[in-house]
Amino acid sequence: WNLEPDSMDNNWWAEAIGMPYVWMVGDKIKYQKVKVGLLDEFFDEEQEDLKSKIEKTYCNQDWKDHNYEHGTHVAGILAAEKNNGKGIAGVADNARLYCYSKKGDSKTEEFTTIMEEKYQFATLMNQGVKVINYSWRNDNMAAKAAFGDSSGTFKKELDELGVIMRDFFQKYIEKGTEFLIVQSAGNAANYLWEECSEEDTHCKAVRKAEHDNNEKHIYGYHAVKRAKSLQSID
Repeated sequence: WNLEPDSMDNNWWAEAIGMPYVWMVGDKIKYQKVKVGLLDEFFDEEQEDLKSKIEKTYCNQDWKDHNYEHGTHVAGILAAEKNNGKGIAGVADNARLYCYSKKGDSKTEEFTTIMEEKYQFATLMNQGVKVINYSWRNDNMAAKAAFGDSSGTFKKELDELGVIMRDFFQKYIEKGTEFLIVQSAGNAANYLWEECSEEDTHCKAVRKAEHDNNEKHIYGYHAVKRAKSLQSID
C-alpha cells in the first residue's frame, strides 16, 4: 500500500474514507492490538492476506466444503495484511480476529435459535473481544417486515427477542465488560419480498438454484428486485 492511487483499484473504498492517513499515523504511534470478533459465514483459514490475522475460529471446520465467501470477505475488509502486494489492505492492521461461523453452527441455513445466538456472542465475548461485527440478516423477519404482518405477531416476536438479548448483554455490562457490537444495515434494500404462489415460476427457479426441492421459497416469500417491481406499478 502507498498513498498513490491504486492502479488495480482494490483499495478505492479505503481511500474514500481516508484510511491511508490513519495508517500513516498508526505506523508512527503503533496502535495496540485489539481482539475483534466476527459472526458470519465460513472463513478461509488459509487465505494469504488473512491467515496471520486469524487468532481462532469456531464451527468453521467444514469451510473447505462450502463455497461461502462472505465471512472471508468481511474479515478482509477488517484486517487484511497491508503492504504485501496481495489483495486489499484491511482497515485495522492491529486487529486479531476471532471468527465464528454461524453457518457451521446452525442446523438451518437461515436462522439460529435464540440460545445459539447467545452462545455465539458469549463464546466471543468470553475471549475478551472488544468489537463484534455482525453481518447477518434473518430472511424470515425481512419478509414479514416487507410483506406486512396483519396479525401483530411479528412485532410481538421482535419485542420478545429484543428483551432476551438486552438482558443477556446487560449481564456483561454489569460485570464491567467493555464491548461494541457493529450490526450491518443489510444489503437487500433494493429488493421487495413477495408472497409465493403455486404457479410462481420465479420461486421454483430460485429454489432449484438453491438445490431445494420445496415448491416455495424461504418461509413462503421470495425476493424481487425493487426496480423490476416498481416498473410493474401503474
